[in-house]
Amino acid sequence: MVATPADDLAARKLLDRLAAHRVERQYDVAQDDAQSIGESLGVSGATVAYAGQGRFRVSGVVPDVARLRAAVERVRADVGPNVRAIDVDAHQSGDAPVPVAYSGMLEIGDVRYIETPDGVKHVFAGAPADGAPDLN
Repeated sequence: MVATPADDLAARKLLDRLAAHRVERQYDVAQDDAQSIGESLGVSGATVAYAGQGRFRVSGVVPDVARLRAAVERVRADVGPNVRAIDVDAHQSGDAPVPVAYSGMLEIGDVRYIETPDGVKHVFAGAPADGAPDLN
């Protein structure tokens, strides 16, 4: 894991000079991974930082820590093997969860697609749960 895209470029140049076409890049850029994890979580108030050794830390004050932990579990399944751990060190605000704003919604049959203003796309398949908002 390298910290920044600049470090990635420096490593690539060095590897190309030493062993052009004989070395396969198998590392990630921590800055890019942290941004991707944060965008995938889609929880307001959560920030992601690289902690070293392939570990990332999610911190901040969030409306619902349980929702954040569930989002981290979902994201863990999608990250590559260079991300060894995603630790949660967040606190719940005393406020009620903030209603989610949507920038786009679509429902076709039993499939719902919702996009939030931060660009996170949510797809739900199957019949809506009891109490789920009606998109029609």
